[in-house]
Amino acid sequence: MARKVMRNTISPKRPARRARFAGKYSFRFAGFGRGPQAETFYVAGLGRMELHVGGGLSGTQDFSVCPMTNGSVGAPPVFQHGTFELMGRWNIARDGTGTVSVDFMQGGNIIESDVFRVVSSDAAGTRFWLISTHPTVGGVVVPELVSAEAVRLR
Repeated sequence: MARKVMRNTISPKRPARRARFAGKYSFRFAGFGRGPQAETFYVAGLGRMELHVGGGLSGTQDFSVCPMTNGSVGAPPVFQHGTFELMGRWNIARDGTGTVSVDFMQGGNIIESDVFRVVSSDAAGTRFWLISTHPTVGGVVVPELVSAEAVRLR
């Protein structure tokens, strides 16, 4: 008797795991980076996101960028504030560790992207700590260190 081989199927455990972490979260973040003109800056912000059961992510964030030095062109630092739409994917293992990939968009255009390492700070998955690992602007990797905390909305 031949065995039926099942491929490309989702493990029965994956939907339950995704349902455990799926939900709406508020978050805050802060960090340092170096811009395209070699200027250093401090960035901070907050927002809301939803982790969808299917592995998608959506949301919005407000951010403020405060340059700390002049760039290579010598232009004076300019404080910036803005809003991004967030779209992405998430994959969090049973132990509460994983990754979140995010595209930061304005007017339907991807402005920045990043991949974050994630760890749940509690067994229920109601709070996560994140750190940026692969920030890009225009497809170019940029030196940046951002940490964040996300808390499930009740």
